Amino acid sequence: MYISHFKLVVWILVSIFILFATGCLSTIHSNLIHKDFTEDLKADNQWNDKSFNNRPVNMKYNEPQNLLAIGYESGIVKIWDTKSKDRKFEFKAHKNRANELIFSSDGSALFTNSHFEESVKIWNTHSGELIYEIPNVRGPVGLTPNKNVYIVASSGGARLFDYDLMYLYPEVHKTNGTITSIAKNNTKNLIATGTASGAIEVWKYSENNSIPTLEKISNSKPYSDGNWVRGLAFSSLGGYLYSVSRHASFDKWIPNDLKNIQSTTTASQNISSTSFLIEKNMLLTAAHGSKLSPGYSGFVQVLSLDGKEKNAYLSKGSVNAIEFLPSTTSSVLVSVFAGGIRVHPLQEK
Repeated sequence: MYISHFKLVVWILVSIFILFATGCLSTIHSNLIHKDFTEDLKADNQWNDKSFNNRPVNMKYNEPQNLLAIGYESGIVKIWDTKSKDRKFEFKAHKNRANELIFSSDGSALFTNSHFEESVKIWNTHSGELIYEIPNVRGPVGLTPNKNVYIVASSGGARLFDYDLMYLYPEVHKTNGTITSIAKNNTKNLIATGTASGAIEVWKYSENNSIPTLEKISNSKPYSDGNWVRGLAFSSLGGYLYSVSRHASFDKWIPNDLKNIQSTTTASQNISSTSFLIEKNMLLTAAHGSKLSPGYSGFVQVLSLDGKEKNAYLSKGSVNAIEFLPSTTSSVLVSVFAGGIRVHPLQEK
């Protein structure tokens, strides 16, 4: 009898272990990109001087859905399934350049904007169909601590948009200049905005009777006019805020008063795009040149969050965007440049 009970307990424990291991493995493998994906992506984006409109200008990756979105000068957006290597579909999102791309919290929708149009469009990433068009806004869209509420750049500031209700709240939260970057932290309910005027503002996100609002808690103008804030990110617990300027300053701040506690000048010239990997202690930058190699018109740099260089890649064409694609074997960086797509190996250690 005791032996039977013992066998039963052992069987249960083994079963639990198998289920746990299977779940872990499926989670790991869900983040793998297909072995042929990057080659197919490069082949699909060889510009070869065919048309200026075919040039890729922006790119965003969504890890939960394994989707990569690329925007083009023509206003076309292509969405790829990185796990199966298939291009899901492409659609004409805008009449001109598709500048801004951001996935919804769950990856089921894609927000797009062109700097030549006064609206943001929302697309279904499973069908490619237009879900909704937000009028009278232009610029980047950002996540907030509420997964259903988004912050949208608007003339003179920022507005909040409820995705469930498809409703743009009328209040404009004024900023010092046109918004160029947005970041959020769930732990402390913080949002940061950076502008083309070189200003950074930190906001407290809250809801009153289910109506979202923002309260400005700190602001600073560390960069000159025209030295755009190209990237912002909070540390995991919200104790620090990182910023990157167009003219290659990389800074670390205390959010409550925007006290600067670290400042680094990078080797990049005219930074066009950034991507923060906070959990990996990394910053990726795409630029139109390098101070160290003037003969090259493009530059990709990987920095640790303390400002030390980890990897650097030169390009004969200006680099417009950079993204990280995870893999359990060899993670890569994918960059968008004037002539198409490049893939760079990433040394994570």
